[in-house]
Amino acid sequence: MIDDKDEGRDNPFNDEEFQRILHEMERLVEDAFKTSLEEWKSGKTFVKGFAVRMGPDGEPQIDEFTHDAADEEEVETDVIEGIDSVAVTLSLPFMAHPEDIDVYVDRQTLEIAIDDPERTMYRALALPCPVRENSLCYTYKNRVLDVELQKQDDQY
Repeated sequence: MIDDKDEGRDNPFNDEEFQRILHEMERLVEDAFKTSLEEWKSGKTFVKGFAVRMGPDGEPQIDEFTHDAADEEEVETDVIEGIDSVAVTLSLPFMAHPEDIDVYVDRQTLEIAIDDPERTMYRALALPCPVRENSLCYTYKNRVLDVELQKQDDQY
């Protein structure tokens, strides 16, 4: 228990930014549970979630995503494992602005999230081997997303 006189001193839970993020996360989870129960009862397949990450300005950013399998469009995907790298090419079903595309990698999973004003898409792809998270490099042109990743040093 925190003593009242120590409440403001070095307590990370009193940080306004932490409280803002916590409140936003609680709101997202509450909203997801409200609508998810109705969708679950209808038998639809769906995914809802959020990610908290540090933005380029050093401020935390909360990204919310929703994916409904009934609205899923085919995304052609090629994964090529090289000697020291993994290349992934996706042919997206719609045009998106490059600034609306977020690409994340976590060891052996590649995640692509597109939050365009008109459409959204989320894909998680299993990679053939673990990769270095800091090696992520991607380009986007004419509905084609090319991703290049370096294998972890112990993989080659």
